[in-house]
Parts: sequence; structure tokens; C-alpha cells
Amino acid sequence: MGYFIIKTGDKIIEGDLSLPTKELLPEQKAAASFDQKNLRNVSSPFLIVLISYTPAADVPYQLTHISPDYYSRYEFDQADFIRLVRDREEHRQNAYQLAYVYEGEVFLRVESQRHKYSVGSCFLLNRNVSYNEEFTSPFRTINLFLPEEFFRELVTEDKRYFVTKPLWNSQTELHHFFEEELNGEHTEKKNYIDFIPKKETDDEYEVLRALFDELTQIILSPSPGCSFLFKNLICRIFVCLSNKELYTTVPLDLGSEAEGRLFSQISLLLEQSNGRLNRQGLSRELNYSGSYLNRVVNKYTGMNITQYATTLAMKHAAWMLIHSDTSVSDIISELGYTNRTSFYIAFEKIYGETPRQYRIRNLDEMK
Repeated sequence: MGYFIIKTGDKIIEGDLSLPTKELLPEQKAAASFDQKNLRNVSSPFLIVLISYTPAADVPYQLTHISPDYYSRYEFDQADFIRLVRDREEHRQNAYQLAYVYEGEVFLRVESQRHKYSVGSCFLLNRNVSYNEEFTSPFRTINLFLPEEFFRELVTEDKRYFVTKPLWNSQTELHHFFEEELNGEHTEKKNYIDFIPKKETDDEYEVLRALFDELTQIILSPSPGCSFLFKNLICRIFVCLSNKELYTTVPLDLGSEAEGRLFSQISLLLEQSNGRLNRQGLSRELNYSGSYLNRVVNKYTGMNITQYATTLAMKHAAWMLIHSDTSVSDIISELGYTNRTSFYIAFEKIYGETPRQYRIRNLDEMK
């Protein structure tokens, strides 16, 4: 049975996630609706979201929201988790998001483009970027949702009493990111940065981890003066991320809003067909030339339509290998592959092992 608890002030509301919405009490519906609305439209000074995913556990997915105004925790059992993932679409917030990978590795789909983040990695999204996590391997992350006003205050207050160096080096991608964002000149542009730790600086990676540990403790157990300490820690985190000796930064140009919507439509159609819809079929469905659709897919993924469709099909195969007892032969049939060898070649190219090896390794890691 899934479970949720929401605390606002002295009020505590609990509920069963497996119940249909219509069976929840009015106060349970109101609390859950408020929580989900605040996640999409952050109105508080900040919102922290802690995510933990352990595939084989009785409760594989745990989600915690913390803000100055309220606290909520969701625990999804296997059945509720499958429903959640099945119905979940790419989404965006009205705040900037900084995410840090505590454990494991995360595959994130950003504007339908797939990225992998190992432990110690971070990513920063602006408010126009749509994204969604994939659930193929265990991970634990902390996600900071910070409104524009928070960053404006951060820059202003840093110079209130002392003359200091800029919060982030003017030669860094982080500086360019916020200079463009806070100037308000490109209100529809999609800005996004990856922060990849350099392997030769493992000790420094622990410094960043310690900062996030301290930040987590503050938000879970606030004490007098913690508001000032919270901002201090955010500053120190960004200073660390802007240090080119510690992190490689990778900015991405994700294209126009219209292209983003078109690419989402392409991805949806390919997923619904298990990757079996070809360029001509997409052209008929979307009323664009195949060559233009191919250029859009290449811009967002670096692949052509056939390669991208194969990647989505293999992603679905990987999900079934972990979350079902379906045989490899039946998975191949369900995905519409008539040539078993071509399926195996495609799967090994993406995941580096056979479907059987992938299933055994992941199930062993979950024990």
C-alpha cells in the first residue's frame, strides 16, 4: 500500500495512495492538490525535493517535499509506482532547478533528450525546460527549486556589508546563465547546464557532498539563524560548481519552443509505437517533411530518427527486464522485432551487455 503524509503548520494529513481520488476525504484531496500545485508553481522562498528510488524494494519510490510552509512525504509501493510512471509526462516548474546526485546514477530526459548523471553530478535548468526522470537503476537525489527573486536577493545581499568577488566567476557558464536569465532578455529561451565532476578531484567532490549534507540537515531540522546559513550554503555550492578545476560545465542550446513541442510529439509517437514508426510514418502523422523531422530529432539527440526510435525501444525493453517477469523472447515480440539478432545487437550497443546479463545484474544490485 502506498502512503502519503502532508504537514502544514500544526495540521497533519495522511492518506492511502492506492485509493482513487474520489475516495479520499475532502481535506486529503485539498492537501494533495495544494502540494502538487506548489511543486509545479513554487510560491515559497524555496522548495527542496528529495527523491529515492530502489527498484526491488517493497516501497521502491520515496518522494519528500520540504519548504518553509509545509512538509510532505510520499511512499509508493510497486503498484502505485507503476501507475505513477505510466501516467507521468515531461514537466517544468516556474523556478530554477538545481539537482545533485547523492547515490547511484540517474537517466534524465531533458526536452526528450536522454542524459546520464553519475554520483556527484549536478544539473541546472531554467523555467522553460521540460524534463522527466527515468527509473532504470537505483538513485538518490536532492533537488532545489529556487525562484528568480531568490537569486536576485542572493546577488544583492552578498555585497550588502562587504566588497567581495562576484558570486560566480565572470568567465564561467554559470555567470552567463544567470546574466542572461536575470536580465530578462530571453524569456522563452531554454537554458540548461550539466556539471560533471572531474575524476582527478575526488576529494573536492566530497566537499560539495558535505555542503549538500549540511543543507539537508538545515531544512530537516531548522534552528534560529538557519535562513542566513541556508543562503550561505547555496552561495558556497555555486562557487564550488563554478570552479573549472573541479567541474566540467556543459551548456545546452535546446532550440525554440515550437521545435521543443514538435520533438515531444515525435517522441510520444515513437514511444507509443515502441519505436516501430519510421520517418515516413511520422511525416504522415505530423504533416512535416521527413527530412525536417530528422533535423529536429538530430538537434535534440544527435541521432537520426531510426537511431532515436531504437533507443526508445531498448529503453522500454530495459524497463520490462527489471520490472516484469516477461521473457526476453516475449519482450522482443512485444516490441515488434522479427529479427532476434538485430534486437540483441541494438540492446548491447546501448547497455553494454545482453538482456539476460542486464536483468541479472540489476536484480542482484536491488537485493
